[in-house]
Amino acid sequence: NSFLIIPKSYSSFILVQPSKHYGYGNDFQMLFSDISEDVLKECLSFIKNNISSDANKKIFSIPETDSNQAKILDNIGFNKSTNLVILEQRINSI
Repeated sequence: NSFLIIPKSYSSFILVQPSKHYGYGNDFQMLFSDISEDVLKECLSFIKNNISSDANKKIFSIPETDSNQAKILDNIGFNKSTNLVILEQRINSI
């Protein structure tokens, strides 16, 4: 199951896809562009409510170091897991 969310009032997107085929375990990878912190929170809430059977899995992103994306993820509670700046959070804790 993949999710592509395009907010109505923004020229942005969020893509959440299973990561098992990309070498990151059986979790979800998130890609997003030009999105505000509030809109990202709303989208993550939508995702959480629609993948309840997978709610204990991690959702992670690999933003550029010191980027706006990294700051947004840090602000909403994603944890830095390695020096590769992979930020992750359990879906059920969103």
